[in-house]
Parts: sequence; structure tokens; C-alpha cells
Amino acid sequence: MSQTPEEKREYAAKWRQKNRDKIRAYAKSYYWSSSETKNKSNAASKSWYDRNAKKVLERTSNYSENNKEKRTGWKSYSIQSQLYYSAKSRAKHLGLPFNIVKEDIIVPSCCPILGVKFTKEKGPTRSLNPSLDRLIPEKGYVKGNIAVISLKANMLKNDMSLETARKLVSYLELYTH
Repeated sequence: MSQTPEEKREYAAKWRQKNRDKIRAYAKSYYWSSSETKNKSNAASKSWYDRNAKKVLERTSNYSENNKEKRTGWKSYSIQSQLYYSAKSRAKHLGLPFNIVKEDIIVPSCCPILGVKFTKEKGPTRSLNPSLDRLIPEKGYVKGNIAVISLKANMLKNDMSLETARKLVSYLELYTH
């Protein structure tokens, strides 16, 4: 007995679901086994995009226009949320303790170390953007161990000990006067 197109699609979907690992392994070995295959695949993708660029851009802009409420991208987050989610990701990546909530992050109007007003910049000028500092780096992002300072101050501080900071200040005093 022959299958209807609907039954064929259903069977194929079940087979793909059941054999997902086999399919991925085959695709990986076939498509990414040599640089020649990679180059062919990349060239085919670029060629398709070149032929369909206008359609892709039109579809993208239509989606953007029709779904503005869904696009709550990174830029729309508050600074507090940005600092929170970045810290959460960093803690997971570095295996650090993390038990803060967004409300634990208090963003002052200026950097408490450098005394400069915070900015919201991108690229090389972002050194005065707010940054979440771990007062004692080994403790991680836990309540009582965080402060919001400028990225510049945070990079200068890094994981420097108080003793190292004193040595640095002594050196600077000695050679800058």
C-alpha cells in the first residue's frame, strides 16, 4: 500500500528525529571534511545570498517593522540588566559563584574610584562605561562582593592585590614627580 504525501512527511520527520546524531555525523564528515568542501559550501551560500540579497533584506526589514515589541535586544536593556546578564554569563563561563539579583546592582551616576561621569559608548571610547567589579575576585559575584565602577578603573584594578597597588603607587610617585 502506498503512503500519502502527508504520511511520507511524517515518517521522514520521525526518522530524522530518531537518527539525528547519525545525520549530524555524516553531514559533519561530508561537508567539513576538507577545505575544498568548505570552500564549495561557503561559495554556494555566498552565491545564493548574492542572488537573493534584496529578498533577504526586504524580509528582514519587514519582520523588524512588524515585530518591534519582540525585539527587546541588548540595547533596550537597562544598564543594570546588562551588567547582571554579563556577570551571570561570565560567572558560568569561569565557574565562579553567582547569587546576586538585579536589584543588588546599584549604578551610581559616576565612577566612585575615578570620579568621572559614566558614559554609554561602544568601541575604544567605552572605558568610562559602568562595569561590575568583584571586590575580592575569588569570591565571585555574590552579595556584598560587587560594586559598579568604570571599565577603566576595573581594568586598572583587575585582580591586583592591595600590596601590588601600593607598590604601583610608590613607583608612580617616585618617577612622575
